[in-house]
Amino acid sequence: MSLALAIDCSAPEIGLAMGSLGDPRPRWAWSARADRGADGLLGPALVEALAQRAAGEALQHVIVAVGPGTFTGLRVGLATALGVALAAEVPVIPVCSLLARAAQITDEVDVLALLDGRKQRMYGASFRCGPGLPLARGPVADLPLDALLPAGHFVAVGEGAVVAAARVEAAGGRVHPQASAPPLGALLRVGALLPAMDPAAVELRYVRPPDAVVPAALAARRALGVGTTTST
Repeated sequence: MSLALAIDCSAPEIGLAMGSLGDPRPRWAWSARADRGADGLLGPALVEALAQRAAGEALQHVIVAVGPGTFTGLRVGLATALGVALAAEVPVIPVCSLLARAAQITDEVDVLALLDGRKQRMYGASFRCGPGLPLARGPVADLPLDALLPAGHFVAVGEGAVVAAARVEAAGGRVHPQASAPPLGALLRVGALLPAMDPAAVELRYVRPPDAVVPAALAARRALGVGTTTST
């Protein structure tokens, strides 16, 4: 048995779980709504998760959803995952947030995974699901919902599916009953099918650039060292 910690902070409902790599049934799981202050909630839950280990049982993998999703939540989730991995000297398995949500469905069916990108846009991707790794039908996109809706019948998962439930159903989709829940069991399951990486090599996959950008004039001044100070 390979003991793994799974973390997802890519949507307002965050969570983590402890379980066996490849087994979608966590030994212990926790989730909470965290529109703000995800780090304050995640820390105590992490302590409790690590306490689930049996005497002498070592953590062997950390699995983390790396985006797309909320900017702050993704940073909190990755920072937590990397901190644990470095302390335990174990590899990290990064998983696309949308793939993890699609992987909750193991029936042979078309799935649309959606996360609310705000500004009348969604982070979305279509998959063909089944017992193995979901097969992507196209790239992860940041688009208005109408541009993401597939033709025919499909199952919609992710917080975005709940936000846009009426429009999803009007297009022929069915919203999964646990659509907004963090896909902790799915992370444990698909983590066994994806490569593990050195923590230093893991990066977030935002899809959309951040809203806050450094003004060009200020960026040029910084590049030239103008107006900067150093301390000793």
